[in-house]
Amino acid sequence: MWKPNSTTVTDHPAMSGIFGLLPPPSSGPSLNLTTVKNTADKIRDLWAWDDCWGWDFPMLAMNSLRLGDVDQAVAYLLDPLFRFDDAGYPEGGLRVPTPYFPGSSSFLLAVAMMAGGWDGEPGSHFPEDWKARVEGFIPGL
Repeated sequence: MWKPNSTTVTDHPAMSGIFGLLPPPSSGPSLNLTTVKNTADKIRDLWAWDDCWGWDFPMLAMNSLRLGDVDQAVAYLLDPLFRFDDAGYPEGGLRVPTPYFPGSSSFLLAVAMMAGGWDGEPGSHFPEDWKARVEGFIPGL
């Protein structure tokens, strides 16, 4: 069984960007969605969350959205470690200065995906019980 060490579960969980930030490949071999899902589960269960900041949480949310897990996407976006200051600027933490704009831009991209969907999966992707209504959004990549 695979066991993480401190170098494999810290800093940015960039492997989730393959399906979160980037659209699925339109040509060539497709992604193995079982591997993508298993990777997302390992990140959720094993990651050193105190070492995450900035665009990590929205990137993970976008990955969860594409995998069909809206509730996990919302959980990432509302994670207490994904912080904004009193003026609404994203905090950079100890490693980068505040405001850390990649945090706010990726947050807006994740919410736009929830509102308009993405290529191959258009429409609203908010939790059902929110009864969210959106208009004028087009699918992203």
